[in-house]
Amino acid sequence: MYDLEKPLYSGLVMSLFILNLNTSIPVSKELQAAYWKQHIMPHGRKIFFIRLANQLEQRNDCASAQIDLVFVIDSSGSVSEHNFNKTKIFLENIVRNLDIGPDKTRVAVIRFSTNPHVSFSLSAHTTNSAVRKAIDAIDYDGGGTATGLALDEVRTSVFTNKRKSAAAKVLVLVTDGQSDNEMKTVAAAQKLKDAGVTIFTIGVVNPRVSELTAAASEPSCTHYIDLKDYNEIDFIVREIESDSCKAPTVVEEHTQLRNNAIPKTNETKQQVLQITNTTKSALDTIVVVKVQCGVVTVYASFHNSYPNEADYDYKTSATDYQPGELYLAGESELNKLALTVLSKTRFDLNSSACDNPSYDIYMNPVAPTVVEEHTQLLNMAIPKTNETRQQVLQVTNTTKSTLGTTVVVNVQCGVVTVYGSFNNSYPNEADYDYKTSATDYQPGKLFLVQESELDKLILTVLSKKRFDLNSSACDNPSYNVSFKPTAPRTEMVCLVKEVNSPCTAKQLDSACYNTTPVVGEVSQLYNNSILGNDEIQERVLEISNSTDSSGSTILVSAQCAEVTVYGAFNNRHPFEADHDYKTTATDSNPGKIIIPERESQTDNLTLTILSRRQRGLISSDCDHPSYKVIINPEDSKLEVVCHRKQDERLCTPAESESKYSKTSGMCTSTASDIGATKQLLINAWIYAGLLLVWQMA
Repeated sequence: MYDLEKPLYSGLVMSLFILNLNTSIPVSKELQAAYWKQHIMPHGRKIFFIRLANQLEQRNDCASAQIDLVFVIDSSGSVSEHNFNKTKIFLENIVRNLDIGPDKTRVAVIRFSTNPHVSFSLSAHTTNSAVRKAIDAIDYDGGGTATGLALDEVRTSVFTNKRKSAAAKVLVLVTDGQSDNEMKTVAAAQKLKDAGVTIFTIGVVNPRVSELTAAASEPSCTHYIDLKDYNEIDFIVREIESDSCKAPTVVEEHTQLRNNAIPKTNETKQQVLQITNTTKSALDTIVVVKVQCGVVTVYASFHNSYPNEADYDYKTSATDYQPGELYLAGESELNKLALTVLSKTRFDLNSSACDNPSYDIYMNPVAPTVVEEHTQLLNMAIPKTNETRQQVLQVTNTTKSTLGTTVVVNVQCGVVTVYGSFNNSYPNEADYDYKTSATDYQPGKLFLVQESELDKLILTVLSKKRFDLNSSACDNPSYNVSFKPTAPRTEMVCLVKEVNSPCTAKQLDSACYNTTPVVGEVSQLYNNSILGNDEIQERVLEISNSTDSSGSTILVSAQCAEVTVYGAFNNRHPFEADHDYKTTATDSNPGKIIIPERESQTDNLTLTILSRRQRGLISSDCDHPSYKVIINPEDSKLEVVCHRKQDERLCTPAESESKYSKTSGMCTSTASDIGATKQLLINAWIYAGLLLVWQMA
């Protein structure tokens, strides 16, 4: 494709070409067709140009648009009654194609001369014909040109008329001359723009261009129109109508836009939203889109006032039962966020909801609920409707927990999803460190390991009621969140060694232990101390010389317990978010991990074992819930010996040396330590090397 065949490049070149002609472009289609034939397409047919222009005018940019449209028209003596009537016809032609209604487009008119007069307010007329009839009945005044007073009247008396749903505020000013006070006019216009009003100015015959461009919204090249006389005013009907319907709706961050109508035809509605104060939100902004009988696409940007498919920072889509969500981080120094919302009705649904297709937009940068680590949040209400509730929790002092933090979620008649992060102020589906889900009888669990120097953990909790349960619990659906920063934990060390191999000093030296080593059978680790309540117990096993047990099998069985095992090489604390192997076990479902061959001679295998009493079981076995871990090396000459790490202390050389010669052959039933073994081997090799050098010398 050649560059000039690309629409953007072609349009830019044509714009430069027309500007270089240094001639004004006519406003009527007929004169534009002649201009096109004379300067651009000498062999073209004017009727072809007019036909294409008519097709463009058939587009309905105002389908189901929600606008508060106020016309401010000059009724001063310089206009003349004849030209004033042309202005009224211009207004009627704009209104003719608008969808007038209390929840759609509302229209008001103010005429001004020496003083402003509200001809009719935004709520006065609710049908298209009634608005046009009211415009036709407006009287001509004559007198001065108090434009500034008229703009102040709009701000204080007209746009104060509230409506149920948010709407774009648009003002169209039509005047033929200079106002009585340019400074007051520009200042009054600025107050309106600061309040979220989009201003179009139309100057006819002999306007003060500097005044009207300053009063118009930015960019003034698209919001100010200069006409030679009132005969041209009707040629800009389509332009003002289309631009008014595309004007942005300015809303605050916490605004909820409900029941935004979707066209019942096959047309696509466009709505532009500008959200103010976004950079003042401590947790940025979340936008949720819900749809009834339609399809909605949202483009968002902090840099572009009209985001679209070609230029946006964030995008989401939504349809029935599948809401869209945007999690927006302030990336600009601007104090506003722009959203472009495209909506279209669905014709594949046979539902009463399609009688009034619509969408809702929620913007809720909610400040977090700050809780301490030991806090239990009980009976947190879940909405009884079909809505999803969002709660953001900031858990303080998390870095002061030596064992990380355990978060347990229990639910009554609902479904809860929790996203957790130490690095993100608003964890969500697209950006989180930890995630869990919970429902009735299936609690959710998060096992958190600090990955940040921050002193806080952020949790986003999404909850929704279940409607498939017939239970009295559903009268008050709720969830509980418990924070437990000190989960019970035991560390152990296992050594893979050859059967009947020479023993190290530490293996044989009872002085190396504060208590008797806990060793069940060789290669078997028992835990008979699972807590009887819902507490989760954590045990970490570090298996030294793991390369000597390539192909080993780790078997996990449980008695009245739920057990999860995470395994990893080169990770001292494997967990849900970072592990090489994982298995689970319950009474009837044992777990298994098969260790592949390892090439490294230095890495250790670490297992994190999380256990808790299994709910719902009634048995004498549950008096002593427990689990068993069996480590079976592939090589039958190898065995695994384990002891509790906290029972271990370093032996002094004197202690070890004094007992080493007296206790050979006892190592199969005592604990082992890989560090001491390696040190003895290193010393032996150093001694052998020195002896060899001495002999060679």
